[in-house]
Formats: sequence, C-alpha cells, structure tokens
Amino acid sequence: IVLLCISEVSSALRDVRVRVPHAVRRGEKAVLKCFYDIEDDSLYSVKWYKGRREFYRYTPKETPPMKVFHFPGVKVRRPASNESQVVLDAVTMPTSGKYSCEVSADAPSFHTLIAAAELEVIETPHNAPFITGIRPRYRVGDILRGNCTSRHSRPAANLTWTVNNEEVNPSHVRHHKILRDTRNEMETAIVGIHFVVTDQHFVDGKLKLRCSAQLHDVYWKTTEKTILEVDPWSKNGGANGNRVSADEVYDQYTLHEDEQFHSKKNSYLTQLQDFLFHFVPSGEEDDGVDGLEDGGAAWRGVGSGSSSIQSVAFSGATATATLLAILSWSLARQLVSHLVAI
Repeated sequence: IVLLCISEVSSALRDVRVRVPHAVRRGEKAVLKCFYDIEDDSLYSVKWYKGRREFYRYTPKETPPMKVFHFPGVKVRRPASNESQVVLDAVTMPTSGKYSCEVSADAPSFHTLIAAAELEVIETPHNAPFITGIRPRYRVGDILRGNCTSRHSRPAANLTWTVNNEEVNPSHVRHHKILRDTRNEMETAIVGIHFVVTDQHFVDGKLKLRCSAQLHDVYWKTTEKTILEVDPWSKNGGANGNRVSADEVYDQYTLHEDEQFHSKKNSYLTQLQDFLFHFVPSGEEDDGVDGLEDGGAAWRGVGSGSSSIQSVAFSGATATATLLAILSWSLARQLVSHLVAI
C-alpha cells in the first residue's frame, strides 16, 4: 500500500511555475509562459487568470481546444498561444496586474496547481534625463549643486548619480517629490546632488558627472557632463597660475597691513623732522646770552613777540614719547644757558 501511494504521488502533476515579464512597454507584446511537470498523467486544462477572472483556457481534448474570454486591456494573440504560453498583443496601461496559470491533470486525479506573477505596463520617457544647475568650471572648495530630471514616464524613472563612474554618497543626494500630470498621469522624477568639491574629484583637471534613468530592465538612459577645474595648473606653479589659496590671501592682507604700518611710521618720522626743523637751535647761533635777551625766543619758528609755539600734529605713543623727550631736552638746554649766563 505504501509503495502504491508513492507511485501515485511521483506520477502526479508538480512544479508549476510561470515566467511573466516584470515590465513591458506600452504597445508592445507580452509573452506569459507556464511551466509544469505532469509526469505520467495527462493534461486536462491550462487556464490563465488576470486577478480572479479567467481570460484564457486551453483544453486539449476539446474542439477547439482554445477559448478566449473578453477582458478589458487583455488582447490574446491566438496563433501564438497554446498550452504552455499565452501572448498578449499591444498591451495598454489596464493590462497591468497579477496573472495566474492554473494547471489541472486529467482523471482520475484532477490534481490542480497554480502559480502567479505581476506584470506592469510602462510608458518610457521620450527623452534622456537632463542635468541643470551645474557650472562648466569649479575650483576646490566650491559647492556643486544641481538637479537631474526625467520627464513624462509611467511610473517615474529611477534616477542615480555617479561621479567619475562611482556612485555618489546617499547623503549628497536629495529625492524630490514626484510630479504627476493629472491629464495623462505621466510622472516626472527629479533628484538633486549637493557636495563640496575636493582635490580627489578631479582627474587630470576633469570631473565626470553622470545621471542615469532606469525603468526595470526595459529602459536605461544616461546623461553626462564633464566639469573642468578652475586653473588646475596653478597649484603646481604653472605659467597661468593666478589662483591663490586662503593662506596666501591672508598673507597678502597682512602684507598690506604691514605696508600701512610702515607708511604711518614714515609719516611720524617726517613730522619729527619738521619739528626738529622748526624747534632745534640754528647752527649759526651759539650758547651765548643773545638768545636769552628776548626770553629764549631765539629758537627757529618762534618770533620774539610771539606767545605760542606752532603746533605739530602727532599721533600714537611713539610721537608722544618723542615729543616729551624733545621738550625735556629743550628745558635742560635753557637751564644750562641760564647757569652759564649767571
């Protein structure tokens, strides 16, 4: 009895599976295949369903063996269909859905198995994706920011970025909301990119930026832009290198400040020379009493009847210290003159 059961099981229907394309372009044909192992049994029927509704039946013992049931969006190509496949002609958007193949063995077992898979009808974009917002040249430290757009498809295309043939870090990618056209239900995908340009991004002064649009295994298009580095030879001391680093800019700024400081210092020296020219005693005058008769007014720049000294503009601690030193020297000179006169 046990051997008989094993024999019946081994000769029964088994291994029913289907091969349904994941995606088909609108307007093209779709081939749905059904595989099964019926062993020593005989085939009773093969039925195809979309959802729960039967649209195709193949019964080899009936005449005619093929029957097709009308179903919106499902157009069976009879000459190409049989017990192992059904061909759908000129698929449309309503053709999308879940398709099942049900295989039944003949009497006495009438063993039945079923397998299913999804089919999606797609509308591919008419044009390749396009890149916007990217400048033709960048320098190290710049922020590269742009968008890739794939228009009018259904569903929206899957967009990916690569830099120099390497996939971009996900943190540098921004997925925008899908735009849907309510008139025809077509969708537009937009994906942004945003990163700081470094030395590693340039190969021989060039950066290759690529955007790829894909829909299942049916559609794949790419768009590429080649970006040049601004003055790529300047960092190596090239003849055309007018580019300066941040440190060099700082050094130049410091140099300008130093020049301003030296200019101010030279101004102080000029003012000091003018002061000495006006107030230092003339070489023709001696230390005698002649200069004391009019109250020490023999100094250059001071008249015998004047009561004030010409003012000289000084600024800063250096000028103040210099002025105090000269005044101290002048007072000491006057004191010595008085002592000599006495």
